[in-house]
Amino acid sequence: MRAALSVLLPKLGLGDAMDEQAVRRAWEKIVGSFVAAQSVPDRIRNGVLFVRVHQSSVRFELERTWKAEIVRKLRAEFDVSKIREVKFFG
Repeated sequence: MRAALSVLLPKLGLGDAMDEQAVRRAWEKIVGSFVAAQSVPDRIRNGVLFVRVHQSSVRFELERTWKAEIVRKLRAEFDVSKIREVKFFG
């Protein structure tokens, strides 16, 4: 059943939506409670995870210091091909 869904969902255009839900559930584990309280994964498009950040100072720090580590953790948690980049906005 799981194999059938993994083939069917992307064909229906729902693969990214399922991935987005999985990322949202794992977000605090991946980034920690402080960053999770300041941000929320918004959407995945073409392997890019867009993350809404509530404060510009936190967004700057994430972009400058933590982006590579977050991508590494996401790729370790999920299929490597699912998320190749993270973009912060807000």
